[in-house]
Amino acid sequence: MEPSPNGMILKPPLPQGWQQRVDTGFQKIRKYKAQQMKERCIAPRPAPGSIRPIVRYPTVRYHTRVRAGRDFSLEELRVAGIHKKMGYSSAEELKLATQLTGPVIPIQNIFRKPVLAFSLGSAPTGSEKNFKAFASLRMAQGQCLVLWHLSKKGEGS
Repeated sequence: MEPSPNGMILKPPLPQGWQQRVDTGFQKIRKYKAQQMKERCIAPRPAPGSIRPIVRYPTVRYHTRVRAGRDFSLEELRVAGIHKKMGYSSAEELKLATQLTGPVIPIQNIFRKPVLAFSLGSAPTGSEKNFKAFASLRMAQGQCLVLWHLSKKGEGS
């Protein structure tokens, strides 16, 4: 929207009543306390899924809220008396998960790859080390182009 020539600010075509729709965080603590009260009223309920710790959001905006964390800290596990490397598998599951060693079943390879005979050769010499493949290819291309031009020139005369 352009300003008018004499410098007065024109009335912008914004919807009226926008002040009531501005979202502020002033009721954050009050809403949080109301949510806590509601949770206390319906408190004895089964926990959904696996047990997870309660953690707080890290930012200033949401630091009053709590959520289910990913995993327990080592301090929480130590207080609960659980070893940090304790698994949740039963003995039967661990028995199925063991890796068998030694010849369990004689596996025969039906499709054998042909053995290729090649020699390792000798160590590269100084001229082989200094050989520049890309540069030599470009030189060959240039020489080929020069010969082609010379042959065309010879045909025309």
